[in-house]
Amino acid sequence: MNNRHIVSKYLPFVKFLASVCGPRYEVVLHCFDDLEHSIVAIENGHISGRKVNDGLLNLSLNILFDEEYTNNNDFVSNVRCQLSDGTQLLLSVFYIRDSNNKIIGIIGVNENISNLVDLYTFSKNELFFWIEDDSPGYLMGLENLTGNVVNTASDVIKNICQKTVEKLGFEKCDELDKNGRMEVVDSVNSYNLFKIKGTVRIVAKELSISEPTVYRYLKELHFD
Repeated sequence: MNNRHIVSKYLPFVKFLASVCGPRYEVVLHCFDDLEHSIVAIENGHISGRKVNDGLLNLSLNILFDEEYTNNNDFVSNVRCQLSDGTQLLLSVFYIRDSNNKIIGIIGVNENISNLVDLYTFSKNELFFWIEDDSPGYLMGLENLTGNVVNTASDVIKNICQKTVEKLGFEKCDELDKNGRMEVVDSVNSYNLFKIKGTVRIVAKELSISEPTVYRYLKELHFD
């Protein structure tokens, strides 16, 4: 059974979740066979402005592939984040794995909490401005969301490569020697992105090397 077939079994569940949760919740099904076009199904896509065949939000990558989460959990829930247009979300992710326990897709549930945050901010500033320490715990900190932008996962991988190149004092990937290229591979791996099918291809293209060479670098770095 291929990955797409496994992921597609969750299609009815996407519609079910969206129906139960309502229009403030974006529900997305991803298959990681193609990072740039990973969305298989999406409900209430107006929240992030995405549609079928679009990609991941880059704000989800650190959470999705941090071993602290993925090694011991079936899901991650209620991670606060913000889109480039100011939309504020609570991001939750359910991992879809193959028979080898490799993550091959996810179901993402993104709650739009922008109105809630606005209401809390208005109440605190205009109605209950004298209250400091007695604010409800559920609302505390919601105005301190981290800003992130919408990109495909491949854009994020390319950005990591470029940032590493610049950190090494160069402008382009093709200026790097082997040690520099291995630094790039190391940086991408630090986000655990090689768990996603397609990352090796993207990194190989950015570094102008073959996919077997990327695998060889990973082996030399003891990440294989």
